[in-house]
Amino acid sequence: MSESINKGNESGVSAPGGEFEIPVEELDQSCRTPVLFMFYKAGGWLVLSALFGLLNSVRFHAPDLLAHCPWLTYGRVEAFASVAFVYGFALQAAFGVALWLVVRMSRTALVKPGFIFVGACFWNIGVAVGAVGILAGDGAPHILFELPKYAVPILLVAYALMAGLGLVAFLKRQSKELYVSQWFLFAAFLWFPWILTAATLLLQYFPVRGVAQVAIAGWYGTGLTMIVLGGIGLAILFYLIPKLSERPLHSRHMALFAFWLLLFFGNSAGILSGSTLPSWISGLSAAMSFFVCLAAALVGLNLYHTVGNRLSSLFEPEFRFVTVATVSFLLLGLLGAVNAMSGVAELTQFTLVLPALQTLALGGFIMMALFAGIYHILPRILGINESQIGAVNLHFWLSLGGLALTIGVLGLGGLLQGQTMIDPTIPFTAVTKSALTFLRLETVGSILLLAGSVVFMVNVGKVACRLVCCGPKGILSGLTGAENVEEGSETAASESRPRTNAVAPKRAANKAPKKSAKKTTKKAAAPKRKQAKKAAKKS
Repeated sequence: MSESINKGNESGVSAPGGEFEIPVEELDQSCRTPVLFMFYKAGGWLVLSALFGLLNSVRFHAPDLLAHCPWLTYGRVEAFASVAFVYGFALQAAFGVALWLVVRMSRTALVKPGFIFVGACFWNIGVAVGAVGILAGDGAPHILFELPKYAVPILLVAYALMAGLGLVAFLKRQSKELYVSQWFLFAAFLWFPWILTAATLLLQYFPVRGVAQVAIAGWYGTGLTMIVLGGIGLAILFYLIPKLSERPLHSRHMALFAFWLLLFFGNSAGILSGSTLPSWISGLSAAMSFFVCLAAALVGLNLYHTVGNRLSSLFEPEFRFVTVATVSFLLLGLLGAVNAMSGVAELTQFTLVLPALQTLALGGFIMMALFAGIYHILPRILGINESQIGAVNLHFWLSLGGLALTIGVLGLGGLLQGQTMIDPTIPFTAVTKSALTFLRLETVGSILLLAGSVVFMVNVGKVACRLVCCGPKGILSGLTGAENVEEGSETAASESRPRTNAVAPKRAANKAPKKSAKKTTKKAAAPKRKQAKKAAKKS
């Protein structure tokens, strides 16, 4: 792909032949409304997820809190927080970022963005129906797949509206050569409906028996984390790091090799040796975890050489979210491979280490990558400066502090918990009491994450309200902005129409005096002709 795409040309988009076709502002205009709506709703779900997560964190050292309410038991609140984060925030924000990246890199305006807006509305309705169903007791007993079966069809219809038009823009791209980010986006777009449909059919509508449910649920959760959300997260990193560092990607072939490693082995990694599945499945999953670690190492090496001698810029404000997401992805690959070893898995399973790794994946990598993409996109689709967004630095430090404290405390507490659990001389009650200190510290991390979520929602909501109230055209103009872009430059068309309308009155005005002059000359010459006729008769 041309270097202008890697660097992110902000003035306009050039056609493959070098001619200027569609300005970047018109591309951003075509997807502004649905993308901004998804970002704002994702912020709302993130606040709800953090709030319910804090509620469950407090219950570890205050178990009588809301114990009289059956809708707010520990299991239902935990499932609600998971669904609100994964489906309400992560997937919705990821789809919004992915749509913008597809439009930008395909150099094609989004067709019929109003349908995508309707799809986003249906997506939020489906998540809300599923969340209320979980509180009512209809949730599924699978990690990352707690949705009731009547909520999944709504999500699939909404996804068809959103991703379908995104794929149309991808297929209508002006350059046939794909950039690295487009590989991961295309894989995520195709992977999600497949794993969601398969898991829904095999776990809810036609449930399989026995330990096969554990295998399918693990396969779905790993695919959702590594291929769908992880793929969109890597697409953001591969797009932003070359752009912000103003350098082309170091190696396309290294990125291609890492892509296929994740695609083939990322969906089946993470099954521990102590699970209820046959030992050969856990052994095969451990081998796949090492391939995922190799892919993470290749991604890190590629991005490291891309930055080059600008390593100091990784700590600048525009690089902070990207840096944390990249480091989290590298740690996730390394720790996942280490945790897959049978000796380590015997120590860490059934402890707080597994929630720490899940927080590292969903929070440290995916959430921070989405924040980086959102804060990069907002000034461009709204036409404002980055300084007008709000308290971005406050949001970063709150999120980083909450994640670091939560992951560190849970990881350290889990290791100590595992050492005491394998000692037969220590009673189990002493093991649980030893974890209370770490759980109290984790509550502080949950409070910081909740504060960061509120700041993020305020940042997005403030710029959205400013556009609605003070924008020159208003946000609803984005629903029909793509149709004129496809036919040509909208400004040129608008300029040509008044010219044709203005020329006609001028011509009519020029013809009118000529006609009136002819009439006056005829009227003036008529008496003279009559006098000449009378004189001729007399003579």
